[in-house]
Amino acid sequence: MKKPSARKRRGRPPLKDVPDRVDTRLFLMQAASEIMIEKDGADVSLSEIAERSEMSPALVQYHFGNKEGLLIALIERDGAEGVAKLERVRQSDLPALDKLRLHIGGLVNAYFRAPYMNQLLNVLMRREETEASRRVSDLFMRPIVEFQRHLLEQGVREGTFREVSPVEFYFMLVGACDHLFARRGALAHVFDITEVSEDLKRDYIRFLTETISRGIAAD
Repeated sequence: MKKPSARKRRGRPPLKDVPDRVDTRLFLMQAASEIMIEKDGADVSLSEIAERSEMSPALVQYHFGNKEGLLIALIERDGAEGVAKLERVRQSDLPALDKLRLHIGGLVNAYFRAPYMNQLLNVLMRREETEASRRVSDLFMRPIVEFQRHLLEQGVREGTFREVSPVEFYFMLVGACDHLFARRGALAHVFDITEVSEDLKRDYIRFLTETISRGIAAD
C-alpha cells in the first residue's frame, strides 16, 4: 500500500519553480508552508526553513521578528482570500442555503491548499491572552464566526434553518471540514486512499452540505 502523497503541492508553485527571490517574506513563508505539508503538521523549525529556502535564519528575525511572526504572516496569507470571499458572500442577496454551500466549499478548499491550518492555529492560540492569539483570532477565526452568525440568523428569518447555537455550529462545521485533511494517515491506512483528490474533495463538500443543511433544517 502506498503512503500518502505528503509532498503534493497545493495552490502555489514550489520554491524550485519561483523565478526569483525578490520578495524574501513570501519566499520564507512558502518554505515554511511546504515543510508543514510534507511533515503533515505545524511543527517547523527555523533551521528547516533556512535549509529549504537556502537563506539565513537571521532573515526570519529581520522580516518577521521571530518564527511566531512568520507563522502569523502565513495564517494571514493563507486566510486572506477566504476571508475576503466570506465578506462578499455575506453581502450578497443569496439565500442562506446557498451561502452555506459556498461557505463549506470555501473551508474545505482552504484546508486542501493548507492542510496544516488548524494545527497552526492551535499552536498560535495555545495561550489565550497572548498577542499572537489575539492577532490570529482577529485575522481568521472572528470573521468566520461573524459570517456564521449572520448565516444562521438569515436562515431562521427565511424559515430554512431552526435556531442553532453559533458556538456548537462553529466547532462542528470547522472540525468536519478540517478532519479530512488533518487525518490523512487514516485515509491511507484505514481506507486505502493515498491522497485527497479533486473528486474526493468535491464529493466531501457535497456530503457535508447535504448532511449539515438537513441537520439544521427548520421543522
